Amino acid sequence: YNFQALNDREFEKLSRDLIQKKFGLTFESFKPGRDGGIDLRHISPKENNKIIVQVKHRTRSKFEDLFNHLKKDELKKVEKIKPDSYIVITSIELNPLQKDKILQLFSPFILTTANILGRDDLNGLLGEFEDIEINHPKLWLSSVPILRKIINNGVKGRSDFALENIVRNI
Repeated sequence: YNFQALNDREFEKLSRDLIQKKFGLTFESFKPGRDGGIDLRHISPKENNKIIVQVKHRTRSKFEDLFNHLKKDELKKVEKIKPDSYIVITSIELNPLQKDKILQLFSPFILTTANILGRDDLNGLLGEFEDIEINHPKLWLSSVPILRKIINNGVKGRSDFALENIVRNI
């Protein structure tokens, strides 16, 4: 997916659902508007752990635009918040050098490039967590493989049932 079908809020919710599954944690979401650098947040008093997530939906932007925005606007906010861990999620494609550049910018708050998720990472997570893909219909309504799956669902169900009967009879 290129995520162009989603608006900023929908992309943020999709990102939240994916990282909740990936990390096995619950992240708080907040209303749209000025957020002080916090799109999503996980706070665990037991482990004394604060994870902040910044979601940037920029399907038509270049990496340089994203990086300059992060440097100019988000870095100050992160330094003020001082999270134990910081995660950046974006809808643009990232290569290893670009992830390294973001990691350096937000050091020591981003602990690893695994906490920088670009378009390819999100698509990988969608492949891993199909239930999340299903819960975001605006995402898959334009997906040919998903529509084929829906259309052929009845045939597959009947075929599976027939196969079970054959195996049972054998």
